[in-house]
Amino acid sequence: MRFSPEGAAPPEAREAEARTRVEEVKKELAEFGQAHGLRGLDDRIKRGLDPVGILAAAETRRPVEAVAEKEGGRLEDVLKMTLDIQTGGPWAYAAKLKEARDPDAKVWMMMNAANTLGKEREMDLTEAEFLADLDRVRGNLAAAEADPEKFFEKARRHVLEESQKRFRVVEGVPISEMDNGFIAMAVNGYEAGIIQDADGMLFVGAKEIDAGVLEKWGLHPELREDRGRKDVEFYVNDKGEALIKKLYPGFAVVLSRNFDLARAVARASDKSRPLGPDETVDPPAEALTHTLFEPTSQKGMKSGEVKQDPMSFLRRRPETETPAAASPETALVRTKDLFYEGLSFAKSQVIFLDSLENVRKERARKGKAVSEKDFEKTVEKTERKVRQKMDELRYMIDSMSPSLDRLPDEPVTVMDMAGGAGDLGLAVGTKLLAEGRQLKEARIVDPFSRLHQLDVFTDTIIDYLPFRDELRGKVVHTYETVQEAEPTPDSVVVAKHACGTLSDDIIEKWVGSESPLLVIMTCCHDKAVDQPARYNLSQEEWRGLCSASAATNDPNEKNWKRGMEAMTKLDSARVEYLKRRGFDVELVQTDKFPKGDVIIARRKKKTAETR
Repeated sequence: MRFSPEGAAPPEAREAEARTRVEEVKKELAEFGQAHGLRGLDDRIKRGLDPVGILAAAETRRPVEAVAEKEGGRLEDVLKMTLDIQTGGPWAYAAKLKEARDPDAKVWMMMNAANTLGKEREMDLTEAEFLADLDRVRGNLAAAEADPEKFFEKARRHVLEESQKRFRVVEGVPISEMDNGFIAMAVNGYEAGIIQDADGMLFVGAKEIDAGVLEKWGLHPELREDRGRKDVEFYVNDKGEALIKKLYPGFAVVLSRNFDLARAVARASDKSRPLGPDETVDPPAEALTHTLFEPTSQKGMKSGEVKQDPMSFLRRRPETETPAAASPETALVRTKDLFYEGLSFAKSQVIFLDSLENVRKERARKGKAVSEKDFEKTVEKTERKVRQKMDELRYMIDSMSPSLDRLPDEPVTVMDMAGGAGDLGLAVGTKLLAEGRQLKEARIVDPFSRLHQLDVFTDTIIDYLPFRDELRGKVVHTYETVQEAEPTPDSVVVAKHACGTLSDDIIEKWVGSESPLLVIMTCCHDKAVDQPARYNLSQEEWRGLCSASAATNDPNEKNWKRGMEAMTKLDSARVEYLKRRGFDVELVQTDKFPKGDVIIARRKKKTAETR
């Protein structure tokens, strides 16, 4: 039995009370949203109460009503203004807010300050953090109720006088990382802009989003269900990828997190700033799809339509079979050795031939032939590259083994995200089979796989592996992006060297699924340097860390340490993000090879109380 300090409720009672309070507020938000046609208002539980949320919750609406009465206004007028701003943005109210003379404008400004004072940037909140944030908002509203004029002056300075510090202008478009950024833009003469939240989501606000321009770019409107809400308007490209979610006439979410697309939408929607004679708002073609990071190791490989089996020189039936050893332990060790031997052989042949062909082309451009020295260097380079790949695989499998062993003894689907030829998926699948587990499927998710003939390469590799007959019937290539893939409840999600923000997209996909396990080796953070910042890092800090992380490849020890520090900070932010969402998470690191950080996240088992 646990004892609590005298007079204090036990932890279980406090947690139950907190959950009840959160559910009460969530219910109030949902009912208010339904009454006023606002979508997803109950999601403010994850973000904290904005002005409309403040009016929706009884405990924060009461002091607002008192402030309105003291200012000689009416709560009905404040509510109308708040709803107008919620659905259409602050643009139509810019002059009124700048003057801040009418009671409803003054009260709205105080509500906005109650939301943002002490919380300069939005981020996802746990239930405990939401309640703490709610108490912060209530404290600000209490100060407003006690002395409205004093608090108004503070709110006015916060919203107006410091407004220019609350956004940056990039290519003529204001971008803010702060919750009241649209207000700051409006009072400074802009009619459209972008809010960038702590998770890298981009929100475009304007008097009205120009749907005609979106369709001109090849994005067509499509009504879809979204988190239980029907008929949500998405703008979809020809590939079926939803890039923009339009919630209101003047508010949209850029789902692809692409700055170029968000800026184009905002610039096209700002009618107060006519385009110059040589200016265009059209985004680059690559902005009209989800961001893809092609693995560096694939860029040198041949691409194009597969007209014949390019791996025919490797096709043979290996004589070595899965060993039937005297003991299970010996058999397991030998099976692992056979796996790495077979994988090393198959990969080294293809990597060597690709490398040698690149050397041949380089020499031909200079009018020379491949020398014996070139040949020897290519052999050495191939051996080093394949050896490192095998070391990385062993390291990942050893790191995740305890977590795999904890999974229920049920059929497992392995999802190798951005998997290329599927080395990691094959390694995990072989491990499961070698230990007598049931492998349901090994799914290799990679849109570049077919382009680089990696599906054919995978089939060739399987010929050299133990359990090849079982694997051949269970390995499946899906030529889809990480953003399109959907982890299933029976899947283990793995990724090795997921470049740039692919690691972040995989993490986000996993968090929204019911998959029990995520294992990801991060990579090439520097490729994300111009992507929207995530994990509550400012854009400036994000750019600095991503750029510095490239030094992990630098042989200079001082530079390497600087790169490792930056990579550790980025991956620690990812770990903290997962921990705050209630997952068991660990960060495994090594200095054996560059970019060796492995994040392992486990979904906690649901208890009877939480079901």
